[in-house]
Amino acid sequence: MPAITSAGIGSGLDIEGIITGLMNAEKIPLNDLKTERNTIKSKISMYGQMTSAFDALKTASTLISKLTGLNPQKVSSSDEKIISATASESATAGQYSISVSQLAKQQSIAVAGESSVDNVVGTGSLTITLGSYTSTPGSFTANASKTPVTINIDPTNQTLGGIKDAINNANAGVNATIVNDGTGNRLVLTSKDTGDNFGFKIDVADGDAGNTDGTGLSKLAYNPTVTPIASNNMTQLESAKDALFKVNNLDIKKSSNTVTDAISGVTLNLKSLTTSNITIDISKDSESLKTNLQGFVDSYNKIRGILKDQQTKGSTLGKDTSPAQLERGLRNVMRQISASGYSMSDVGMSIDKNGTLSFDQSKLNKKLETDPQVLEKFFADTTVGGVVTSKGMATQMKDWIAGLSADGGLLESRTEGLNKRVTTLDKKEESLNLRLDQIEKRYRAQFSSLDAMLSSMQSTSSYLSQQLSALQNM
Repeated sequence: MPAITSAGIGSGLDIEGIITGLMNAEKIPLNDLKTERNTIKSKISMYGQMTSAFDALKTASTLISKLTGLNPQKVSSSDEKIISATASESATAGQYSISVSQLAKQQSIAVAGESSVDNVVGTGSLTITLGSYTSTPGSFTANASKTPVTINIDPTNQTLGGIKDAINNANAGVNATIVNDGTGNRLVLTSKDTGDNFGFKIDVADGDAGNTDGTGLSKLAYNPTVTPIASNNMTQLESAKDALFKVNNLDIKKSSNTVTDAISGVTLNLKSLTTSNITIDISKDSESLKTNLQGFVDSYNKIRGILKDQQTKGSTLGKDTSPAQLERGLRNVMRQISASGYSMSDVGMSIDKNGTLSFDQSKLNKKLETDPQVLEKFFADTTVGGVVTSKGMATQMKDWIAGLSADGGLLESRTEGLNKRVTTLDKKEESLNLRLDQIEKRYRAQFSSLDAMLSSMQSTSSYLSQQLSALQNM
């Protein structure tokens, strides 16, 4: 707002000081409004901290509501470079002796080199069929789950590079690349998947009618099981193979080197052939379990501490009933009895008189000796009667927390209400500032008039004094 710094220049009154004093009095409601808004924003910030702490507890609860968090497995290999492994919560602890005699391979074939990728090969069509080969003289059996794909080659894509792109765009189960081997550019075709059943043959309908003569598009013909030999115009670089290995001396054959169904709950990654047996050891990961449970306890105590602090006199939410309400809800969930009749004391947890949750590993270990599934029975969901699922404590905790931030939930409604109040105060401040501008303008106009009048009166008084003085002298 404009300031008339010359106010009072005629009369000598400190009009600026007078106006400043009057406006300070007028601004008291504005200052009160700003104070209220700052208080509300502090509350919003505190609810934000509470929401974050609750989210951390929800994450910790989610982890131990599942077997992956309650029954973590530790896997080791006597040689990770040859065989590595991972285990799910359903894996059975034990040792497995594994040997690998053959790795799964993708079939790969190559055509004779061309001087340029832009060289014309020919027109016609290629039919790619996935399947398996038997040994020489052999035969080819189509993969029943895969449909043969026919690719048309015309003058728009008859170059070596064009044919490569046409094959890749056809989704025929093979990848095409061009490799320069130092003597020429060779089109190389490789199965997308490993395994005996993902080999392939290529039948050519050549535009020059010579489907097996090795010129034109028939350069790409490949079927070593038929005669004449010209039907096999591409060179095989690698044959399709299944992985062959033994687990505890039991012969196993799989199409992939990543094996998920040989040992229940275990994924094997076969990387190399073995010269001696590799030992895979699977055991319960006690340290990870302890970390998961302690993570839950720490997250619980963090949010409980925040709630407790906010119930003290002078705290940000000291006059709000929400912290006490939330702390009661938190304790109630923690003290739930599972469908199996277990409580937190059965898993080594307890709440002291101050509300702090603690975890005793030794108590849990003793309980695990008599009931190895005690953690699952308390924390995880259980099915009762075949169709009814009873929620475990961890699931109840994460669901309760999720409800706090859902529509109508305590945290959501409190935060929304405070934000609406801030919006209302912002509008009031805007309106009040406009009103104060008008008030100050009115004060300045009034005191400017007063200043002019006083100045005029002072001039008149001076003139009259001079005239009276002159009369006396006469």
